Amino acid sequence: MGRLAFGLILVLLCAGVLTVMFTRAQHRSAVLAVARPVDAGQTIADADLRVAQVSADGLITIPASQRGQVVGRVAAMDLRPGMNLTPDALRGSAVPATGQTVAGVLFKPGQLPGRALHGGDRVELVTTSTSQQPAESADASSSSPATGAPTTRRAQVVTVTSAAGSADGSVVVDLLLDQADGPGVAADAAAGHLALLLLPRSG
Repeated sequence: MGRLAFGLILVLLCAGVLTVMFTRAQHRSAVLAVARPVDAGQTIADADLRVAQVSADGLITIPASQRGQVVGRVAAMDLRPGMNLTPDALRGSAVPATGQTVAGVLFKPGQLPGRALHGGDRVELVTTSTSQQPAESADASSSSPATGAPTTRRAQVVTVTSAAGSADGSVVVDLLLDQADGPGVAADAAAGHLALLLLPRSG
């Protein structure tokens, strides 16, 4: 009787395990995942995508049935193989959109944080040197020293690449800006008068 009871319990346990596995399999969904690296700001091609089977419990994903709607969209962050696509990983329009511009800025070590920057990072650009306003008179210059806060502008990192031929760790950062800020950033960058501060991604 003991062996018979043990065998019956074993059969019931196996049946329970199979039932759980079947139930989980039934609740798995086909979603879009990343097949090839796509940098932030790049257009997503069909070959960049693959279908993955995942449990739908608590996950925010994009159904595989929406593949045609995702192809042609722009990555809002760096996408790496194996990642499941989420709605916040996509932009609605190409970069730059109307009213925006992209500026490539060369930064040397000390002008930006030591940690690596990634596409989608929010940053603040600080002008580290300004031209002096000509004084109306010597007395005015001596009695009214130049004061004022540095110029700052908000931007978002699109891509980061190593500067060609540079051995000091300099990088070129493509920055998404308001179009009105573009000329000022370009001028400060050409003069080497920009520093970059990293901001929280949200807020």
